Amino acid sequence: MTGCRLANESIEGKRIEGMIRLSVATDDRLAELLEETKTIKYDIIGLSETKRAAETHMMHRDGTGVFLGKRNTTSVSGGVGFIVNSTLLPKIQEIKFLNHRIAYLTFQVDRRLSCTVFQVYAPVADSDPEELADFYESLEEAYTACRSRYKLVILNHYNDLEPELHRRRRAAWAAFNNIKNTTDALSCPRIRAQLFDSIVLPALTYGSEVWTFTQALSERVRVTHAALERRLVGISLSEQRQRNLHREDIRAQSEVRDPLLVIKKKKLGWAGHIMRRNDGRWTRLVQEWYPIGEKRPVGRPRMRWSDSLKEQISLFDGNHLKTHWSTIAKDRMAWKAVIRDHIR
Repeated sequence: MTGCRLANESIEGKRIEGMIRLSVATDDRLAELLEETKTIKYDIIGLSETKRAAETHMMHRDGTGVFLGKRNTTSVSGGVGFIVNSTLLPKIQEIKFLNHRIAYLTFQVDRRLSCTVFQVYAPVADSDPEELADFYESLEEAYTACRSRYKLVILNHYNDLEPELHRRRRAAWAAFNNIKNTTDALSCPRIRAQLFDSIVLPALTYGSEVWTFTQALSERVRVTHAALERRLVGISLSEQRQRNLHREDIRAQSEVRDPLLVIKKKKLGWAGHIMRRNDGRWTRLVQEWYPIGEKRPVGRPRMRWSDSLKEQISLFDGNHLKTHWSTIAKDRMAWKAVIRDHIR
């Protein structure tokens, strides 16, 4: 399917992530956001944490459709919604807000086919287990009941990556099981490692260039890869402990690539691709956007996608920032040198 853009990203691939995060609790903030949308190309923009006190359906003076759900009844947080370009508005069939975390929008693709876009604002990983279970049950029920030919789920910055990581683990093990008879029969470690890196590793790291990589998430990926690596060389976890083998010892036998270095390279490549775009795409605008007039909440800020780039890639003169990573990334040759220096 082609022709629909979520915050300027065409819906042609397997994965869609479109998010412009800005609280629109007041009409003034909503008007400010609508003005910003004039600078980008889009068909649908998914919104989370809108914090509206009541559900809102309205049409802007330029024909843009605005559909916002209400926030959580027990707090001032939550709320999801959509901004729909005037060209797509006549094709909208249904918009429904299931709760303050889940909404969906269905539009007509052609005479026979329709597409449903789910806007989802998931609880954080340390939320109450009952709340997490209710959320995923509600999402699964709505997704299963949807009869559209195309179903797209928009995730936001605060979503827990555990479900996605679970899918990556399952995909990696499925890919490995498809080749395990071949790898068991191979006597050459180098060829066996090449087969593993070309089939299993891409399944594990698919889409990882857009992950917000925390230390806990890095360890989960490392543990999953280590289990696959042990199976590749035919050593169980108990045997590894009995023989007092470290990860480096298993790696010397397997000769496979480090998954975290692969992910880091993918992230650096994607970061450079974003910053060299000059056509008004949302991916760059979001990275360069800085909130004005908003007070930062109390406590340590959540880790963002670009935080690791700022710490590892930006150039510092003592304790003072000399060159930001986004400035370096705009120069293709300089960025290639950065990737070579950091991926060894």
